[in-house]
Order: sequence, then C-alpha cells, then structure tokens
Amino acid sequence: MLDTTGVILTPGAHQFLIKAVGYEDVTVTVTVAAPLTPPTITGQSVSATGIKLDFIDNPDWRSKITGVYQNGNSVSIHASRIKRNVAGEVTLDFTGAALSPGTHQFVIKANGYEDVTLTVTVAAPLAPPTITVQSISAFAVTFNFTDNADWRSKITGVYQNGNSVSIHSSRIKRNVAGQVTLDFTGAALAPGTHRFVIKADGYEDVTVTINVAAPLAPPTITGQILNPTTVIFNFSDNADWRSKITGVYQNGNSASIHPSRINKNAAGQVTLDLTGITLAPGTHKFLIKADGYQDVMVEIN
Repeated sequence: MLDTTGVILTPGAHQFLIKAVGYEDVTVTVTVAAPLTPPTITGQSVSATGIKLDFIDNPDWRSKITGVYQNGNSVSIHASRIKRNVAGEVTLDFTGAALSPGTHQFVIKANGYEDVTLTVTVAAPLAPPTITVQSISAFAVTFNFTDNADWRSKITGVYQNGNSVSIHSSRIKRNVAGQVTLDFTGAALAPGTHRFVIKADGYEDVTVTINVAAPLAPPTITGQILNPTTVIFNFSDNADWRSKITGVYQNGNSASIHPSRINKNAAGQVTLDLTGITLAPGTHKFLIKADGYQDVMVEIN
C-alpha cells in the first residue's frame, strides 16, 4: 500500500514502477477518479458560538467528511464540534471557544469530494440591557432592566463567582418582561459578595456584583404542644420575621410542613395545625426558616 498523505494525486491515470533487488520491475497503472461535486450550501446561521450550514442533503458526503479547517489551520476543528447527523445540515459548535467578531474561512474536506470553502462573518456582539438589582436574599436574586425580549430569550447561562459551569437552567427564571430571577432555594447564598456573569448568544456578557447581607437574628422562641394536633410558638413579635417564614421542618425532615398548616397571622405567635398527623409522645424538634434570618430550632417535649 502506498501512503500518499500530503501528496494529492491529480485525477487521471498514474503509472508506478516498483523495483526490488533480484526481481524484474513491476509497472502498475492506477486511475484516480475525479472528485465528486459536494452539495451547494444554500443557507447559513452564524453566531459566535455556532454555525449551521444548510444544503440539499447528500448523506454520502456528510458521512465522508474528514475535517473542517478554520482560517488556514492545518489541523481540523475537533470532531466533537462537527455535528453532521441531521439530514441537510452540518453544524459547527463553538461553545466555550466563541468565534471572535469578523471574517472566518472554513474548508470542509470529505473523502472523494472536492473541498468546500466558505467565508462567514461573525457580527460584533450586541449591547445587553443595563441591569439593576431589585432584590437580594440568600435564596433569590432578581435583576431588573428595560426589557429586551431577544436578550432574555438568548441567555445561555449565568456563571457564579468565576465558575466555568452555569447555574442550573431550572434556577434561572426569565419569563417575566424586564426581569431575570435566580432561585437558590435549597442552595442559599453565603453572606458576602457574589459576582454573576450572564451570557446571551450574540450579546456582550453582563457582569453583576451583589452583596448578600448576613442573616438577621430571629426572635427568641418558646414552644408549647397544646394537644397532639396543635403546636404554638410564642415570641416577642417581629412582624417582618413572621412574614418571611418560608417553612417549618419537623424532626429533621427535608420537606417543610405544608404552608396551609402554618398559621403566622397572629402577632407574637406561630401555630401549627397537625390535624391528621398526631404527634407521638416524646421530644419533637422544629426548625423554622425565614428569608433573611438565621434558622431557629425549637425543641418541645
């Protein structure tokens, strides 16, 4: 076998003379077929993080793509970034290695086909809206801005404190006009400074720095079991603390008692209605959580 890598044979007949010591020469003639015509690219979608090319499908050509070479580079883009499993599409994924604004040239090589050369222009990123912070707590941060629905729809991730992995998409709420909310339920932010970088496809990054205040001291609480289905917590009233109670957790349970059972309307008092969940004799521990306050553990016998 002759390895002709780097020495491309032109289409047509080629004659090879093979010599071996002590043997007659051998002449071999081979014919190199003319390369096939690749499909014509009919459309393209371009952004800094991805390029999608459309064409009348040729599955043979797609299957025989050997590499995509960017801006004259002799090494192909990594195969994991070249998506060719959809009929009539080839997508180049530049997630984490965004293309700089300007012109980029790509050469697509496929075994047995002519090369495809295309030039794309990546637009300069758009200016995002100016962000102001509406509210901050350990469990939620809301960013306000003059609404830009396109920017909201194109948010790809929010990165906290230099982390290379975005906050999970389920925690990023962007369905309200002029607002993006980060939900940290179950993963409260520590007191102190936090930096968030918001990335949106086609837009400049937005960096927002916030300060989460140290939690306030809750009131001092005493607890009383009136009967097996009623628990009362008494304290010098703090209406703000009462209004911000987010849950009451019994005996180490990870789920709060249902909000419908937690009555916090009376000044200086929180009552638990445990009808249908009769308390067993013995010691019971209740953990009360309130947004912006330290947790309170109350033990009742």
